[in-house]
Amino acid sequence: TAPTPRTAGHILVVRGFTEAGDVIVNDPAAPADGEVRRVYRRDLFRRAWLDRGGVVYVLEPLS
Repeated sequence: TAPTPRTAGHILVVRGFTEAGDVIVNDPAAPADGEVRRVYRRDLFRRAWLDRGGVVYVLEPLS
């Protein structure tokens, strides 16, 4: 279930994967702090991501 019913898009923070390979994210659009952490099946996450252009931002320290 999407925390925000309809948007032009928003950013999820991928924070890791479960042992089964599902995607663990933080969703800043969650309706409450306790619902920010979400787990999506890897195949469904991949399909949704690629259907929307497959944009990714990678952040890493300068050092």
